[in-house]
Amino acid sequence: MTPADGPLPDRGPFVRKAALLGLLLASALGVTGRFRAAIALTLGASVAIVGALWLTGVVRRFGAPDMSAAGGFNWKIAATGLLRYGFAGLVLYGAVRAFPEEIPWLLAGTSVAVVAAAWQGLAGR
Repeated sequence: MTPADGPLPDRGPFVRKAALLGLLLASALGVTGRFRAAIALTLGASVAIVGALWLTGVVRRFGAPDMSAAGGFNWKIAATGLLRYGFAGLVLYGAVRAFPEEIPWLLAGTSVAVVAAAWQGLAGR
């Protein structure tokens, strides 16, 4: 990426779409009385959204268009990566142990970030 390409797009719309999708799905499950499935879906969505936010931060860091901005790899990126994977691992492990019969809904929750990215791409932003 060169400075002529302009800044990277704002990640706000992506996060809002992913959160909206997760909220709609969890609400639909809650209305139908599937509360354990709604919790599993919410846990999966939280892991997916935090992972997407972390990944966009890493992409911004490596693709810094401003030459004065610090780019590249350092200990802070490594530490946030370890924290992110630690968070994801603990939440997913706890969710699988707490709701073993709701694993398909947990996986559906982890897919909200992918669906939101596709939604944003098809909508043209």
